[in-house]
Amino acid sequence: MLTSNGLEGFCGEEYLSLWKIEDIPPLNKAYEVNTFTPGLVYFGSDGGGGAYAFNYCASEIPIIRLEFISLGLEEAEMCGYDFFAFLDNLYNKHSDSSAQEKPAVNPELQGKIIHEIQPIRFSGSPTDLSNKVALTPYEHSKVVVWWQKLLREIASKT
Repeated sequence: MLTSNGLEGFCGEEYLSLWKIEDIPPLNKAYEVNTFTPGLVYFGSDGGGGAYAFNYCASEIPIIRLEFISLGLEEAEMCGYDFFAFLDNLYNKHSDSSAQEKPAVNPELQGKIIHEIQPIRFSGSPTDLSNKVALTPYEHSKVVVWWQKLLREIASKT
């Protein structure tokens, strides 16, 4: 953020989309973060189903990754205790695997989030291209909120 306001691209083999500072509060409101995952502040995504967030519930405010459609912190993955550790962890996440060439970034998909029309959590296919759609974060937030409400309704009945 010291040199750019938001960015998008590969960090090692992982895709990273950091939202612009001015988009963070309205996107957190659109995703209803305070309702579904209180104590978190989303600041970006992996370009797909995962959100990156600061966890203000923890004393050291770590950075976590969790699915946009999740039941909360118990499903989160720790990514680092500060932003530099977060970036280092992303960059080195697959360092033990053989080096693979990164796919080219499709400019038509930049600024979008790939969403499974029927989420994997609800038995949607993660590989079927007909189950995927590219949405802006604001479009994505509307769909995520709908699925979050359904997930909680189902969880409350079980």
